[in-house]
Amino acid sequence: MKIENSSLSILEGVGLSAEEAAIYQSLLSQGPQGASQLAKNTSVKRTYVYAVCKSLAKRKLVTVKHKGRASLFSPLSPDQLTLLAENQKQQALQASLNLDALLPQLKSAYTLKRHQPTITYFEGYTGVQKIYDDIIATGQDMILLRSVYDHDTPEMNTLIDRQISRQVAANIHVRTITPLEPVYTRYTYLMLDQPRLVERHITQKFHLSLHSQIIIYGRKVAVMSLKNELIGMIIDNQDIAQTLKTVFDALWLATAQEHLDITSKWDSPGPNPYTKPLPPFHKRS
Repeated sequence: MKIENSSLSILEGVGLSAEEAAIYQSLLSQGPQGASQLAKNTSVKRTYVYAVCKSLAKRKLVTVKHKGRASLFSPLSPDQLTLLAENQKQQALQASLNLDALLPQLKSAYTLKRHQPTITYFEGYTGVQKIYDDIIATGQDMILLRSVYDHDTPEMNTLIDRQISRQVAANIHVRTITPLEPVYTRYTYLMLDQPRLVERHITQKFHLSLHSQIIIYGRKVAVMSLKNELIGMIIDNQDIAQTLKTVFDALWLATAQEHLDITSKWDSPGPNPYTKPLPPFHKRS
């Protein structure tokens, strides 16, 4: 009797290996065989046939008779397969119970890793440029929390001036809250903010003495230390970015009336206090 090849997958389904299924099927369909004959009928290497038949014997599916150096392998009743299937079922049930117990721990580890912030560190002018490039690549409006410190060098000023032009070209709008300074704020607000796509609230009540500059854009937060060495990082995490946006929005709302009270009195920008026509908006308020 010839057994269909589809039966091999069924035999494997109850726990037999591919080689065990092939040899057991061959023994059932063609009767007792020696190692050489089984190797020809199943494509299992002759040297491996003995190990496979030994495994089948442990499963009580094959018997072995020795005649001198030769061995003859015979099939036992397929009823034993029912027990194998039942064992497989019990093992699967136990595996399912074990998985149920482990799943909360696995989910917790997955969630922690998935939502863990991605932090990239940068140094020097090259690092600042990479942060600026990422802002342009993201292409979303940004929030600026200015540092009380400036890194006033020709190299930094060039980077900032170029970045302002790139942001305007990319139609990236900026919101910022800055203190009222008697020399620069009025002229900057009336003459420079609009062409630079900057919306600013001016305050005297809230003193944001930040030692590092913070830029929030999209799901990212860039932090730059400008006091001495240029050090920066980009945090890519939606929750962190949203938290800082919420804090900024609260400050934005709280400074709205004071901003109107201050700016409503300005009817002209006054003289240009800058030595450069277009100074960096986040270096002066």
